[in-house]
Amino acid sequence: MSVPGADPGPAFVDDLFARLLIDDAWALRDERSFSWWPHRVVQRVHAEEAVGQGDAAASRVHVETDVLFADSVTLRQAGVLADLLRYPPLAGFVVDREDGVVRLWSAGLVTRETAPVALGFLSASAALQAIYAEGGREGLEDELGLPAARSEHPRSCSRPHPDGMLDLLSARIAPEGAKDSRFTDPADWIAAAGALGPFGARAEASPRGLDARLPFLDPLEGTHPLGPRASALLQARHGERHPEMGAGVFLRLFLPSDAAPASADVALNLNLKERDVPFAIDATGAWTLESPEASFEFGTLPGAPRLCYVRFVPNALHLPGLLSALAADMARRADATREHLHEVVSTE
Repeated sequence: MSVPGADPGPAFVDDLFARLLIDDAWALRDERSFSWWPHRVVQRVHAEEAVGQGDAAASRVHVETDVLFADSVTLRQAGVLADLLRYPPLAGFVVDREDGVVRLWSAGLVTRETAPVALGFLSASAALQAIYAEGGREGLEDELGLPAARSEHPRSCSRPHPDGMLDLLSARIAPEGAKDSRFTDPADWIAAAGALGPFGARAEASPRGLDARLPFLDPLEGTHPLGPRASALLQARHGERHPEMGAGVFLRLFLPSDAAPASADVALNLNLKERDVPFAIDATGAWTLESPEASFEFGTLPGAPRLCYVRFVPNALHLPGLLSALAADMARRADATREHLHEVVSTE
């Protein structure tokens, strides 16, 4: 139960609205949410009712943007969407069968303490969602054979010109990404490895980043719970560049191949489950299919793609100590995924 005045949701929604410099003529607002039209599609932000008390009160805040109209997607269409999420725009695709819309979605669990960091991530995610939805709509429409989403403000009607926020990628994120990665401090990587200790992980920092094994499946008799068949693998790398955002850091959480079928529909179902169930503190990445980097020390060999949660943080969002929080979030995601995975595996 929340206590009066402790709910961080409404204030955060107001702060996010102000951070995005939204023109009231293209918005609809209430206490816990707003919708607005950056150009041809609608973006929605809403804060769930808070749980907890006092400074610990937390509200999960969602950002989502319409991309395509579709009641369902075929396996081929799911494969195209999942492949795009190998380099996610701080968000993931969800197929909302109830509304008949494919959306980009992200979320953060906001408390008084985490609000400043969450504001940076969710404002960047909101901008990137709108940029990707507007810039990729025609290409996705042609590739998938699904109509691009389109809507208009109920009073102001169709917006004739795009909002200036759609320049964020080219104006700030890409120029920062043209530099070397800001996520290279060895002390930060050592701290990130240490942050995984409470989760029962085996973790090791190295000049290229971080490798860790996290308990996931019950091990077979005579095998170790952190062996390759039973454990999830976390790999974080700062040397790889995002095609649009440039330098930063990639974190990838690979499920063991025995955990679930490595299929695009399961990946998209996991994205939807994360939206509907509060999986972890932060959801600014996406489930997709990916192959891990070979690592002799961690028993990882090249092979077929497997279910993988990918999170990329661009240089523009670098903060001191952020790597430890990112690693811990991925460990919490592994715990939550283990609990809910059976609910999303298709039986058809």
